[in-house]
Amino acid sequence: MEKLKQIIDGGESITVEFKQSKGKLNKDVFETVCAFLNRNGGHLFLGVRDDGEIIGIKDEEIEKIKKEFVTSLNNSNKISPTAYISITGVEIKGKNVLYAYIPESSQVHKCSGKIYDRNEDGDFNISENTTLLSNMYIRKQSTYIENKIFPYAKLEDLRTDLISRIRQMASNQRDNHPWISMDDINLLKSAGLYLLDPQTGTEGITLAGILLFGKDELIRAALPHHRTDAILRNKIFREAVSNMLIHREFSNPYPAKIIIEKHRVYIENATKSRIIGEIDPFNFSPYPKNPVLAKFFSEIGWAEELGSGIRNIFRYTKIYSGADPKFIEDDVFKTIIPLDEQATPQATIEDDRTHDILEFCRSPKSRKEIQDYLGIKDRRHFSKNILSPLLRGGLLKLSIPSKPTSPNQKYYSEVN
Repeated sequence: MEKLKQIIDGGESITVEFKQSKGKLNKDVFETVCAFLNRNGGHLFLGVRDDGEIIGIKDEEIEKIKKEFVTSLNNSNKISPTAYISITGVEIKGKNVLYAYIPESSQVHKCSGKIYDRNEDGDFNISENTTLLSNMYIRKQSTYIENKIFPYAKLEDLRTDLISRIRQMASNQRDNHPWISMDDINLLKSAGLYLLDPQTGTEGITLAGILLFGKDELIRAALPHHRTDAILRNKIFREAVSNMLIHREFSNPYPAKIIIEKHRVYIENATKSRIIGEIDPFNFSPYPKNPVLAKFFSEIGWAEELGSGIRNIFRYTKIYSGADPKFIEDDVFKTIIPLDEQATPQATIEDDRTHDILEFCRSPKSRKEIQDYLGIKDRRHFSKNILSPLLRGGLLKLSIPSKPTSPNQKYYSEVN
């Protein structure tokens, strides 16, 4: 919260934009989103005047504005390609403000058919400026290795059985997901896995598409040093490996490593750093290293919002070992997960149940309601081995924190 106040106090800039949106979204809000996606990303505040004065958003309008914002970002007639961005309600100086961090995208986006870029003065339409457009495409292609086009890779070089599975997974997330009715090549184009370079006229399947769907021989030809094999049940390490794939700098041959020691697990992964040093999991601006891959995983339900992986590792490590993990960014990203040698399987909650409990407790539930939901009869076992670890890790909150043992106590989840 303090960091958001500092950003507002610094005023508007190339990476900060204020919109009043007191009762409804400003008409030009999506031009700003488009410009942030196309440039360096940025912080968008709704409920703040251009001069930085916080005017707030009406209570009765917050949910409507949030819904309209998210729906429009998933409407290809508004933002194309569509963008996966969450917006959060916060209270600053006693007033309601909506905040969204817009990441830099590896693709060129349009807003209502027009391409916007960002400078110190705001957002500007560059659709008819061929020089600026060309520079933007060159910058995107050179910054993100996942966008490298392989013009001689053909559809028959891909595993079409995996593409079929992806259609099903996407439909599980949204009944009307556009990928359901698309053929294979149009699905790849929609996901940003098949691109056209307007400068050279080269088009084809990208490195991201090859890594996701390529047959083994195609992956070896495109990226000889790359290999990732992992079969993991533990929630912490599933998150860690997902981060390794989504945030890896694939042009760097430095091998990804998971080293298991007596008192810690040490994870290394080549990346393209924007900052140097240790990351605060709850006070940082995530930077997408491979945004096409990140968006793809979010479409099929394998990834949440940008930055959620680090926050989830932090929360779950607190449950399992009672200590904080460390995240250190440099050209090699390091994750250090402490282990508690005293921990036993009985003292930790089963991974597969955690997600179900947190979903169930999005609205406050009593101890008995949660216990009945899980089908557990032993109250002592439930309290000691399931409820207490979730409370210790901060994944569940008390509805009456001043009276932990109150008979009216309920538990709720704030995890996205």
